[in-house]
Amino acid sequence: MFIVATLALLSCTSRKEKAKSDFAKAVSEFYQSHYQLAKDLFTNCIDAGYNTSESYFYRGSTRFNLKDYNGAIEDLSMAIKVDSMYTDAWSTRGDIYTVLGKKEEGCRDWKKAESLGKPNMRDKVKYCN
Repeated sequence: MFIVATLALLSCTSRKEKAKSDFAKAVSEFYQSHYQLAKDLFTNCIDAGYNTSESYFYRGSTRFNLKDYNGAIEDLSMAIKVDSMYTDAWSTRGDIYTVLGKKEEGCRDWKKAESLGKPNMRDKVKYCN
């Protein structure tokens, strides 16, 4: 029994370590504009239990670049749920809402990002008045 439990724990740990490594690769692919590959890698990370606010943020940003706006909003909302102080998630979700013509929702998120201390939000927030 002890051996089975130990093997299960090692398997889970190694799976999370691989997901952490895959996350770094996914970020690299994102910054090289390989969005579909990055999205797949971020999904693998999340499915493997590496479901950090950053994982959701980057997959949401990737989906935004792929014009999967609803998926992007879902992921950015998850990033905010995991870390309500994640100003980049608030700001990016606001960007998506405005792209979709949802000015009120976009402005709400931009103002939240600004209130949490995200720099350079004034240009976006002034659009809300």
